[in-house]
Amino acid sequence: IKSLESPTTHFGCVLLYELCRVISKNNKVVLTGEGSDEIFGGYSRYLELEKKLFLKTISEKIPKIMISKIKKFNFLNNFRNKNPYIELITFRSLDLLKNIFTNLPDSNEVIENTFNILENPRDKLAIYDQKIYLESLLIRQDKISMAHSLESRVPFVNLPLIKFVNSLPAADRYNKNITKVILKKISESFFPKEFIYRKKNGLNLPISKWLLNNKGFGRFLELFDEPNFKLMEFTEKKKIKK
Repeated sequence: IKSLESPTTHFGCVLLYELCRVISKNNKVVLTGEGSDEIFGGYSRYLELEKKLFLKTISEKIPKIMISKIKKFNFLNNFRNKNPYIELITFRSLDLLKNIFTNLPDSNEVIENTFNILENPRDKLAIYDQKIYLESLLIRQDKISMAHSLESRVPFVNLPLIKFVNSLPAADRYNKNITKVILKKISESFFPKEFIYRKKNGLNLPISKWLLNNKGFGRFLELFDEPNFKLMEFTEKKKIKK
């Protein structure tokens, strides 16, 4: 947080910080893959989108009373009258967030307008990733790497490349079962397939486990009881503690 000069929602910052610290011992410049997920559709939500759009359509065709009364249809309530794009980019249950932050608006006008520019469903996710999400990743990487005097370069974040990839037909850029299909096909000329098509592994941290440690990270949960806890201006104490 000190290096970023602000709080962060990217838990992977801890691992990225350590990674940069180790690299900086022997190197001053490093090439990174930042931007490739946003340009080539590398997130799992690109594969989930079609299913969510289908379930939304089904949920709105079946009468609401049937969804409520027939047990096997109950799960469709999670898709009825909801924007699957907004649901996929919040990274947390939107219903849960609305329950905690009671004044949270139903939609973000800027994001909604951004989605409406394009027709292809996956392009709607890509434009959000490229115009909004990527900026936070680049700031994170730049500040954390520089905290160790490490120069990190981002060759994928190249405007001619981005414009070229975005101009390709959606059928070439996206695959129902494989993320980053163009990049992976090109990579077959340089790397073995078991390396290219291995399971995606992000910078994940055991946050839940840490919070259960009352002598470690969990001790910060006591701050919720502080009388000057600023978040209480926007939420209800019982709900956020739960």
